[in-house]
Amino acid sequence: MIKIGTNGISDIFIGSTHANKAYLGTNLIWEYNSGGGDETQDFFCKLELTDGTTVDLDGSGELTQAMVATPYASTLYKMHVGNLCTSIGYRAAHQCRKLEEVVVDEGVTTVGNQAFNADVKLAVVDFPSTLTSIGTYCFHNIGNVNCNFTFRGLTPPTVNISANNKFSNANTNIYVPAEALETYKNTWSSIASKISAIPS
Repeated sequence: MIKIGTNGISDIFIGSTHANKAYLGTNLIWEYNSGGGDETQDFFCKLELTDGTTVDLDGSGELTQAMVATPYASTLYKMHVGNLCTSIGYRAAHQCRKLEEVVVDEGVTTVGNQAFNADVKLAVVDFPSTLTSIGTYCFHNIGNVNCNFTFRGLTPPTVNISANNKFSNANTNIYVPAEALETYKNTWSSIASKISAIPS
C-alpha cells in the first residue's frame, strides 16, 4: 500500500510491514530515513521562475546557454542541477539577474567560463564533491549581495580566483568540509580568511 498525502508519498507498506525502500519504477526510488519519506528521482535540471512557475529540463551531459539563459534570463529565480548533468556549460546562466540560488547535485564535474557571470542577486551556491574545475569569469561582476558558497569535495576545484571576483568580495562566505579546511585555505590562500567549515 502506498499512502499519498498533500505533500506526496508519505509511507509505503508491503502487506502490513512498513517498507524502508521501494522501487516505484524506472529511476524512481522511495526511501525511508529518520527524517521521513523522501522521493528520489534522476533528473537533469529544474528551474523555478520568479512567478512561481517550475520548469523541468530534460537531457543529460552538458547544461547549455540555449537551455537556460537564452529563454529564462529575465525570470530565473532558483536553479537545481541534477545528477544527469555532467557539466554546466559556457554562459549557461549568464546575466540571469534575478537568480538567487543554485544547487548542484553529485555528478557535475565542471562549470564553464562565464556560467554565472553578472548574476547580481546570487546569494546561495552549493557544489557537489564531484566538482573538479570552475572556469574563468564564472562568478564575476556579481555585485555586493551576501553570498554563501558551499564546496563539498575534499579536493578544491581548480579555479582562477582573480578571474572570479565574487570569491574575494567582502560579503562572500565559503564553506568546505571540516577535514579539508586547511587544504582549501592553502590552495586558495588569497581568500583563506573567507573559508570556514560547513556548519554542522
